[in-house]
Amino acid sequence: MREFFGIIFADKTEIILRVYQVENSKWQLLHLASRDLTDKKRENKISAYDIAEVIADFFSTSYTQQVIEWKICAREIAKEKVTEIGLATGLRVEYLDRTREQELICKGMFTELW
Repeated sequence: MREFFGIIFADKTEIILRVYQVENSKWQLLHLASRDLTDKKRENKISAYDIAEVIADFFSTSYTQQVIEWKICAREIAKEKVTEIGLATGLRVEYLDRTREQELICKGMFTELW
């Protein structure tokens, strides 16, 4: 059975989308996209709604239509803005503090190395 999972990572001024396919317990990256918001506005002027708009644009593409589960996380963005992104999109956005970020990096390294 083939399933599709998506990750959206909001990192200060860049929004990254990754779509993975899982088949027979094997993960494969199917699509990668990113959008840099600094070309539109100065860093301190980027609003939660600017970020939500990029996420909505990603969701409207054909390669995201079969995704059964999304994980959205953010770092280097004010916690208040992360809350606003969640309200604007209707999705739970996980704020990555330094400890959580390090945990995820280590888990990723473990799965890649072993």
